[in-house]
Amino acid sequence: MQYVGQTGRKLKTRFAEHAYICRNKKTRNFLYNHFRKSGHNFKDVSVQPVEHIIYDNDATSSFKSKSRFIAELNWLKNLQTPFPLGLNDNIYQSGNISKDPSIDIFKIFSIRKRKRRSHGIRKNGYSKRKLRQKLSISDLHNIRLTSGKHAMLSRLSSLSISSLKDIDEQADKIYLRTDPLVGTACLIQSYTQHVLKPHIDKESEHQRFY
Repeated sequence: MQYVGQTGRKLKTRFAEHAYICRNKKTRNFLYNHFRKSGHNFKDVSVQPVEHIIYDNDATSSFKSKSRFIAELNWLKNLQTPFPLGLNDNIYQSGNISKDPSIDIFKIFSIRKRKRRSHGIRKNGYSKRKLRQKLSISDLHNIRLTSGKHAMLSRLSSLSISSLKDIDEQADKIYLRTDPLVGTACLIQSYTQHVLKPHIDKESEHQRFY
């Protein structure tokens, strides 16, 4: 469970105050009631500062207090800590949930409407189809020379299965070591053979012999 709080004093002082109230006072606050239940202990609490507000020299005490409450409310919304989702009871500009059960916490959270999307072709659909155009082994060889092996394999992985079969057949015809495309053909077939003809393990390959 999470709880968001703000203070203008030292964090250590505010935390000690929470611990004292939890041990010595009986209140209707959800935070303190939670730790009075069996199996709960205030020693299990961990504190994490999330924001430090810095003020100008001419800032008034009311301005500082209001800015802290606004920051607390924003974190309360982001982390969704109002009761029963969390342990926050006093909600800035809304009231106390324990005193006014009619408060709808889901109205506190900002609901973002989903953007409208057409049911037609997406804008990037053409670019994806363009990447899947057929390439020859010479095209892949030029990509390897200009951009490197990784770029060539990336383009190769974007091709369709039918295009991979064509490329594999082209690479299979290159077998002479004097051919300048032989290095590219070996790289291509190391990928196409793995995709087009995947290795299926046999049971005998996973047996142990002592």
